[in-house]
Amino acid sequence: MKKIQGDHKSLMAESLYPFFMAALSNPQAVSPYPAQVRNRLAEAKGRVEGWDFRCRTGVPDTLRPDVEPSAEDVVSSIASSIFFVWVNRVMEYALDDELAAAGTGLGSGDRIRALMHLLYDVDKPAGSPYRVHTLGPDGQSTLWDNLNTPQKQETRDEILVAALDQTLKDLESMTGSSDMSTWRWGKIHTLTLELEGLGGVLYAYNLPSYNLFRQIAGEDMKGYPRQGGWETVDPAGYSLHGLNFDVGSGPAMRMAVELEPGVMRAFNILPGGVNDLQTKADPLFNPVKIDKATHYGDQLELYLAHEYRPQLIFWEDVTQVAESRLQFTPK
Repeated sequence: MKKIQGDHKSLMAESLYPFFMAALSNPQAVSPYPAQVRNRLAEAKGRVEGWDFRCRTGVPDTLRPDVEPSAEDVVSSIASSIFFVWVNRVMEYALDDELAAAGTGLGSGDRIRALMHLLYDVDKPAGSPYRVHTLGPDGQSTLWDNLNTPQKQETRDEILVAALDQTLKDLESMTGSSDMSTWRWGKIHTLTLELEGLGGVLYAYNLPSYNLFRQIAGEDMKGYPRQGGWETVDPAGYSLHGLNFDVGSGPAMRMAVELEPGVMRAFNILPGGVNDLQTKADPLFNPVKIDKATHYGDQLELYLAHEYRPQLIFWEDVTQVAESRLQFTPK
């Protein structure tokens, strides 16, 4: 169960992969680009080709900086960065012109389902509830056409390649480097534990925390590198709109329990901790921090590394390590 909870393979990426790779092998879709761009597209294809669909960070854990990622994890993380930014751009290029013209929009879940339908459901028989009803004379959905270029009707592969061309520019801007070997998933896919309310304004109350003036100084405020992705078994969801890949959802607790006659062992891990602000005399100007003395955030290191701590259940186990007690006396 622990291993299952730590599964970071993206089945969504595995499903989309054949179509994306086929587009890059289509000369009609690639040849119109200048040689320099074609070379970059080919390099990106090589980075994604053979991907194991795992979504590793490819960078050292912030809380364990001495633990270097394996070479395989680095390769996986670069492919993750390219592919997931690419997916967001493909949905934008394929859907947003029609949605804008219709004066409507789609949430993240509906966007990815719509893309799946466009790619997979063109061969469904008439009358099928899953059939795409926008098929053009070439057997492809007319939604692939860019409404903003009325002089040309784009094909699916042309849109996929154009989206990748833009993706490479996006990643250069997001990472500050044109070197694809530096495009690690953990640099753009990060987790910040935000104090509801104040944390959205003052990063001092989040983990990782910053002093009150760091935002003004314009320094990097990225969170902890986070494995996983959209609908991996260990979820680390983000928006499928735009280029913000900060983690917005994930497990609030992981737990595994072994049940046998006369035996019960349990393991548990949480991402957060007790309220750090209650332990300080003057919390307003004191950034929060991981504090093992008060147990604030002291499980976060294990959570990010996908490790567990024993969940003590029985009286004798709890009392052996108890640090304090609360006694409630009825009036």
